[in-house]
Amino acid sequence: MKFLRKPLEYNKLAQAFNGQYQMLQNLLSNPNAEDFENDLLTLAYIGRREILNRMEEYNWKMNGRIVVPMMPGNQKTLADAYQNTIGRLLSFSEEKGYYSEVKDILDGGELYREFDQNIPEHLKKML
Repeated sequence: MKFLRKPLEYNKLAQAFNGQYQMLQNLLSNPNAEDFENDLLTLAYIGRREILNRMEEYNWKMNGRIVVPMMPGNQKTLADAYQNTIGRLLSFSEEKGYYSEVKDILDGGELYREFDQNIPEHLKKML
């Protein structure tokens, strides 16, 4: 039955990349925002939950094509989408001094579990 869900999950992955890209662009354009740290860590949580978990579960090839409307370029691969979201998030967090926290969340570590426990179920269903 998993093979029937795979195309649907690939579409959800594309949507997650699109949303992650837009949110990251907003964060990059205003790095001095009041809730910057919380926004950065929340973005890492969403990246782990919506992108990395899906990629790991379905083990898609990084050279596979994907449509992410908000990202520049016509022929995008999973590797391109990953670099434009997760890769940029890691680089940016390193510049701002939050690398270890963001990395822990993206790795599914203790901070990820804390976020996951504190987010209400109705919000998780919206993701």
